[in-house]
Amino acid sequence: MQDLVYLRAMRLYAIRNRNEEGNASSMDNPHILLPIANRSYLRIDPLSHGTFRIRTSHTADIKEPPLVRYGIIHPTLSTTYTMEQNDTSIMIHTDHSSLRVDKDSGKLALFNRRGDLLTCHAENVQNPASIPGFEVHFLLSGDEMMYGLGDETREHIQHRGHAADMKVDAVSRHAPVPFLMSSKGWGLLVNTTWRHRIDIAHTFADRLFISGQDGDLDYFLFVGDDYAELLDCYTEVAGRPLMMPIWAYGLTFACHSYTNAREMIDDALNFRRDGIPCDVIGLERGWMEEDNDGKIPFPFRWDQNRFRVSSSSNYTAPFIDTLHNHGFKMSLWLNCSYDVSLEDEHSFYAQIRQFVEVGVSSFKMVVPESSFQHPTGIWGNQMSDTEIRNLFPLLLSKQMHQGFQKQTGRRSMNYIAVGYAGLQQYAATWAGNSQGESTLISVLNHGLTGHTNTTSDMDVSSPEGIHFGFLQAWSLVNSSGFWCHPSILKNDLLLTFRHYAKLRYSLIPYIYSAAHTAARTGMPIVRAMPLIFPEDPLSNQLLNQYMFGDSFLVAAFTKQVYLPNGEWIDYWTGEKHAGLKWLTPAVPFPAGGPLYVRAGVIIPTWTAGECIEEKQKEIIGLHFYPHGESNYTLLEDDGTTYSYLQQEIAETKIRCLANSTSLRAEIGLRTGRYDGMPSRRIYDVQFHLEARPFKVTVNGFSLTETSDIDKASFSNRDYWFFDRTAWTARLFVEEGAINPTSISIEIIYDLTDRRFMNQPETGNRTIAATAIVKLHHPLVKKIVDLMEAQDGHHWSLQDAAERLHVNASHLGRVFKKEMGVSFPQYILKKRMEHAKKLLQGGNSVSETTYTLGFKDISHFIRVFRKYYGVTPGEIKN
Repeated sequence: MQDLVYLRAMRLYAIRNRNEEGNASSMDNPHILLPIANRSYLRIDPLSHGTFRIRTSHTADIKEPPLVRYGIIHPTLSTTYTMEQNDTSIMIHTDHSSLRVDKDSGKLALFNRRGDLLTCHAENVQNPASIPGFEVHFLLSGDEMMYGLGDETREHIQHRGHAADMKVDAVSRHAPVPFLMSSKGWGLLVNTTWRHRIDIAHTFADRLFISGQDGDLDYFLFVGDDYAELLDCYTEVAGRPLMMPIWAYGLTFACHSYTNAREMIDDALNFRRDGIPCDVIGLERGWMEEDNDGKIPFPFRWDQNRFRVSSSSNYTAPFIDTLHNHGFKMSLWLNCSYDVSLEDEHSFYAQIRQFVEVGVSSFKMVVPESSFQHPTGIWGNQMSDTEIRNLFPLLLSKQMHQGFQKQTGRRSMNYIAVGYAGLQQYAATWAGNSQGESTLISVLNHGLTGHTNTTSDMDVSSPEGIHFGFLQAWSLVNSSGFWCHPSILKNDLLLTFRHYAKLRYSLIPYIYSAAHTAARTGMPIVRAMPLIFPEDPLSNQLLNQYMFGDSFLVAAFTKQVYLPNGEWIDYWTGEKHAGLKWLTPAVPFPAGGPLYVRAGVIIPTWTAGECIEEKQKEIIGLHFYPHGESNYTLLEDDGTTYSYLQQEIAETKIRCLANSTSLRAEIGLRTGRYDGMPSRRIYDVQFHLEARPFKVTVNGFSLTETSDIDKASFSNRDYWFFDRTAWTARLFVEEGAINPTSISIEIIYDLTDRRFMNQPETGNRTIAATAIVKLHHPLVKKIVDLMEAQDGHHWSLQDAAERLHVNASHLGRVFKKEMGVSFPQYILKKRMEHAKKLLQGGNSVSETTYTLGFKDISHFIRVFRKYYGVTPGEIKN
């Protein structure tokens, strides 16, 4: 019977071939079915302008694999295409790519819109019918690099030379994803849940070799101009990353495993007492009742010795209400050893509804290795242990995601360590019970496969661990097996923790907008360097740094940082640097690692509260780092529901154009609406400048400068304030509720008062205020060295001249020529910088006055305020 089907398909194709040979025709058919060698069939589905689905089978009736049957991936797209043929091949064209097919062997060649060959088959594409499974080879060019694979390896992000075992493993391969992107502009997704191997020039130096012992060959080919476009194509098929509720982008704290209700509430209240923002308190396995063997029975029940809940029909948990009263959400640890192939009333989520009813908002889904082994070896959907392994975390996460949505109408915040292709639609991930550099690589590899909501356990025992832990898509402190509450940290670590927690919470509008970008395009929040700087030959080697959204460059677990092409500003010190160089920056306390801002960016912020309130805020901060032309779009929604999928989103387009003498910033009107959207919008605008403003206007109206920061406030928008400590100009503007208008801000600089006047750009870098300057004049070099060695920053010009035995006027002239500022100005600058460090380091105002040699405190305060625009006490606080 099979032979008859094959022969009939050959005859039909021959007739069609004679009718269409040599002609290009527009095709409305959703797919092309072609008989090929080895008595096999090749099916091609052009899905979009840059996506093709390729399947081979020994039967004409090709069955859909589990990822499609269960709705994990979505190959339902279609596009118009043209097809032309000759005696040996078929050419399929979309407006973005082309695919050439050899009629006999089924070999493929993939081209971009310019006609450049991207890749092609190197061997027969289908095993003989007598050999089970599948095998396919693609040729790789000599300098081709490959990215993707999800959390399959934690050793590298560029995978050429690596052989990947695509099998979910709760210990070593948490979330393998059979997706790859090539530096040549193409990508591939293998559409199978069977275990298989992806050999990326490991066995054969010039080949990508994919093989599996079970199932048919089924894969997608993607064509894109860059990695961003490839991620967009991939997530269009494999699912866009979910938008978590806005509070999930704050801090989650998991209590010790055997905490009781009282201790849990103490953990929560200690965050509030210490002034540390936090949104989620999680319970680990100890909340559940265990049997005499220490096993957890199913369905789950509260351990009544630790967490007393009512047993009446009005089931309540008062300790959860207490958390809610203090602004916290609750998360529960779940042991997910259950047949997740069962659906409807037997689904896993059916046993979880009761906990959501009493106020649980989040679930940590733990999948031990034993979860992949059914007692009978056959699951409810008739799959074997081997076939369901890669599918298991997807079915579990999808049931939890959809169950919570159906029950509450709200977005879920469920997280899991294991996963496979498509997981990004349903759950967040964490890197398992591990910390440090390897988890950073895990996060980067997740992002390179379109999964954005991923994090790792924060190492609170070091500033470096805190630095990395708070600069991820979401933040997690896991105290389950240890005691990691920040309230018990040493004072320096506590200050660092609080500093980063408040920094993160102030950046929530920025992080949330980046999450929206991910949900639209697949571009992650944490971005490996090749994603943004693909032309930089060093980018694939940079395993200890990444872009955090569009604006921030983060380096973690390293003293060195590489700055790519462009202008960069040290976030901690304000120093400006040209790119294409390595730095070993000094990181000031309480920071824990290097952090840079890309020149030209616009960063939205808000005031960090003790938690992320669901009520939307009227006041949004905007930090401008002017440099050339820049644009930013702020994205907002209700923060909790799925209305954003119906485009209930507000967008604010912001633009800045800067040159050496002035800048112009434009803040557009909010467009779009969502439930709970504030009727008015006030912007707290701060420009990070290199020259003091001479004039500031808003919509043509001149503002008045004030030295009183309280005057330039949201209630008094006629003033602007200049903070010399940070070199920022600050003002408040309002969109307005009755007659809303866009806002135009213009600043003209005072070019006689510049931040780094004595240190202009040289070569390929900008020398910052505290950088080492090469001095040429021997007198100036000698006096600068003497002042550094003898703490001479209180000397007068006459004191300096006497030490060098030279004329004071002559020294003053050569000093100003060499340094760009007069000797007294230089001394004042050094004294004020020293004063600032002393105050921020804990010295009192009186101690600082004495140390710097001022005659009295009032004189020191007057000098300090005149220089910085704020008092010493304000700096200290």
